[in-house]
Amino acid sequence: MLNFLSLTNSSSNQGFERAFGPTKLATSRLKLTQQSLCGEIDTWDYQWNAHLLMNYGLAVIPERNLVENIGFENDGTNLHSKPNWIANEVSDDHH
Repeated sequence: MLNFLSLTNSSSNQGFERAFGPTKLATSRLKLTQQSLCGEIDTWDYQWNAHLLMNYGLAVIPERNLVENIGFENDGTNLHSKPNWIANEVSDDHH
């Protein structure tokens, strides 16, 4: 199981290097995860990705969009208007 506190130690690059090799990408992803854990970046996905990488995890990506994003109002946490790159609708394409 991932010990998030170990990610504050710069030598704990094991999951990232296993996934990306000893590359700048591995170092960058570790740094972004550490910044997220320290509250410098307000996001959840870096910690989730670190957990997957360090525990040999897998993720499932559905064939069609199952999510409708609803947080694009003035009281949204990160975005106050919908970016044009987000379709923002559940796909009704049933195969």
